[in-house]
Amino acid sequence: MTVLTLASCTSTDPIVDRIRNVEVSSGDLTVRSAYALVPFSNSPMPAYLSIENRGSEPDTLLAVQAGEGFPVPSLHGAEMQRLVTVAIGGGESVGFAPGGRHIMFEPPLPAVFRGDSLQLSLTFARAGTVVIQAFVIGYDEVDAVR
Repeated sequence: MTVLTLASCTSTDPIVDRIRNVEVSSGDLTVRSAYALVPFSNSPMPAYLSIENRGSEPDTLLAVQAGEGFPVPSLHGAEMQRLVTVAIGGGESVGFAPGGRHIMFEPPLPAVFRGDSLQLSLTFARAGTVVIQAFVIGYDEVDAVR
């Protein structure tokens, strides 16, 4: 079962508010703070989020897909190495953030602008598929969504 929750933190920007406040849960996992950065001309587009495992059993992120028109992204670690899977231990949180783990969409990409959103489908070994909207923001707004 997937549950959508809105928290109470607000700012003056509705896009930033949505990134900060929307979370989706399935089983013991909660995914929150999903966002992507506007790609530069013909450049890759990174996406970030946070995954919390509230259970005692580990789970594993097996795959990520996006909505229509987007290529299948790859998972990367802090040193830009490709990751096949990402483990989330019981009682642990795993962050995907600038300078660390990230989801990378390689060009060609559809036109993407600040305020757009893309649907991310995350497939986990135990929790199944979790779908969350990742809102697109500019590089200058990253600190506002942390």
